[in-house]
Amino acid sequence: MKNPLCISTGFVYKISGDMNEKIRLLRQFSADGIELNFAFSRDLINFRITPDNLEYLKDKRVTIHAPWKDITYGNNPNCITTLDLIQE
Repeated sequence: MKNPLCISTGFVYKISGDMNEKIRLLRQFSADGIELNFAFSRDLINFRITPDNLEYLKDKRVTIHAPWKDITYGNNPNCITTLDLIQE
């Protein structure tokens, strides 16, 4: 049984703050998937994936690490927006 090898954008967070650039950097590895790691909800809210990264990720396993800094999960507008974007 083959176990998938996935890599997180957190691996290159000190190289770039731009999520599209992080994905581009990770494309050089032979990973089966990528975890999109968003520290802040604003990073997720402002994220717009480039067409070439979207095409690349269509053939990969993709996970999302939900924001964990400056967010309170519960019944509040920021949390609802964040969860809606994760689902999208």
